[in-house]
Amino acid sequence: MARVDYYQIEKDIKTQLEADADLASVSVRIEEEPEFVMGDHVIIYLLGREAPEDMQSISAGTETRYLVTFSIMCFSTGLQLEQLLERRDDLLSQVELALMSNRKFA
Repeated sequence: MARVDYYQIEKDIKTQLEADADLASVSVRIEEEPEFVMGDHVIIYLLGREAPEDMQSISAGTETRYLVTFSIMCFSTGLQLEQLLERRDDLLSQVELALMSNRKFA
């Protein structure tokens, strides 16, 4: 079985987010601990993969279907909680739109 480069997938997601003009001022990182410096942040994590039994076909001996799960953490840092939560929600929407604009990630 060929090796899947999950890190490259994370890098592709990062590139897509960084290319979006609405996210120009956002810090986008891969597999890092959150840094609590002022601003908006996105961190991409690979959570894991599994091969659920109900996804396997009759050719399971020669082919395996995996369910790969990534997590994209969006957060904003600052002083006012209500403003931070609103900004987080806006940031999450911007990330969703940026990923949907490239059908590769849809």
